[in-house]
Amino acid sequence: MGGVSFSGTGPPAAHASPSSSQRLAGTSTDADRVTGKSFSYDDDAASAEYWTPERIQKADAASGDSHTGDANLVQSSGLTHYEPVYWIGRLYFTRGGREGSCTGSVVKSDSRLVVATAAHCLYFDGDFATNVRFIPAWDGANKPLLTWGADFYQVTTSWHASMDAQHDTAFIKMKPRENWGGSKTYLADVAGASRVDFALAAPRLHYEMFGYSQVSGYTPAPLVTCSGEGDRFIGSPRRIGLMPCQFPPGSSGGPVYHASTRGPNGTQVGNTSSVQTLGNTVISWFVPWGSEEHAVYKNVDTFVG
Repeated sequence: MGGVSFSGTGPPAAHASPSSSQRLAGTSTDADRVTGKSFSYDDDAASAEYWTPERIQKADAASGDSHTGDANLVQSSGLTHYEPVYWIGRLYFTRGGREGSCTGSVVKSDSRLVVATAAHCLYFDGDFATNVRFIPAWDGANKPLLTWGADFYQVTTSWHASMDAQHDTAFIKMKPRENWGGSKTYLADVAGASRVDFALAAPRLHYEMFGYSQVSGYTPAPLVTCSGEGDRFIGSPRRIGLMPCQFPPGSSGGPVYHASTRGPNGTQVGNTSSVQTLGNTVISWFVPWGSEEHAVYKNVDTFVG
């Protein structure tokens, strides 16, 4: 079996003290055991100030991937470029003292504030991400919907306990934006949000994955996408893979839609996780959402700080 690499551009693992996390009662047995992190409005203001253009540029280059910007990679790996989608964006964070980035997507929720991504972007080997910032429809230069700070995030129980790649999923509740006069703006109201289904994903269905490549400088079509029939292949009891799909660093956490003929207007059923090489074949894996992911989604959606 070939090597496996996560496709975010996060920093290497570092250890954090137990005080960096917060256990919250959830809405189900699974959610009760999941650990996450909450943020104050002061944290929100600090993260907005932290992410200067220079730091965003640094995060984009964190993995040092030699294929970044290589058109031949896209042509040879089953990927195509896609123009910005309002509800898909870049997720920036710090972990282990370094900047990192992944992909996230706004999903329909009662709070109108929930973003889905990969768990390894936010928690790795005991270290929780801070300075979490979401930029919907980011094209490397423009922020048409501004930036959004995190209120609370959680990873799945299985990922927190053993970094189980079969459940490499996290959900984030963003803070609403405070308007002049005291009113609030909610993320899904301005960006839109995809429908979700936590029982639909299965092998032999047709899917389309989306994720960001490392964007720095204006890129008219910053998203990459790959579509095809998903399967479990060898060595994956739960995750579903598409081949040949070689998603680049920065794409982790991107949405996976069923009814791929509808592109990003389909129903989101999972998130991208990692890329694996098996001989001469490259597989991009995604986590099919199920009951454990649903418990985290509900717990995050109903969180009150």
